[in-house]
Amino acid sequence: EILHLFDNRCVLFDNKTKDAAKRTEQIGKLRSLQLAREHAARLKVEVTAKSTQMKSDDKIHKLREDLERAQRENEGLHKGVEI
Repeated sequence: EILHLFDNRCVLFDNKTKDAAKRTEQIGKLRSLQLAREHAARLKVEVTAKSTQMKSDDKIHKLREDLERAQRENEGLHKGVEI
């Protein structure tokens, strides 16, 4: 209930502790959280980049097909004019 009131925030550090082991543990937890966030952000960027690359590849493929079709039509028109 208390966590809900504070949007699931909790205290990571006991700033007043003199216990070196406790401080080391707290720093380790903080670093783990930071690494997890960075990893999640990296994964999100990779997924977005992959999706964007796929869309780009699809557009390039379609443009090439359109260009080839236009070239064939153009060649057909030139052959028709020559006859």
